[in-house]
Amino acid sequence: MKTIDTYTCDLPQYAVCPLAYGDYSAMDDDQSALVGAFEASMAKMQVELGATSQIYEYSDETNFTHRPVFGLAADCVELVVTFFGPDTEGK
Repeated sequence: MKTIDTYTCDLPQYAVCPLAYGDYSAMDDDQSALVGAFEASMAKMQVELGATSQIYEYSDETNFTHRPVFGLAADCVELVVTFFGPDTEGK
């Protein structure tokens, strides 16, 4: 697989569990809606890039930021989304 693009952002820490494990049980409706909208935007970006898959990588450290990728100021982790496409070299 070939890396097509990467996207890096400050992700609210509360969003890691639902994104990594699909567990939204500890979130309120507003937080769930924000995480769902973020997932939809990453899926749209994947289609726009012509990527066939994506992975999320989360940092181990948290930092407070006033400008997370969504929601209010919060403790955040760095999220790197890597988009992959078919390896077409030599074809």
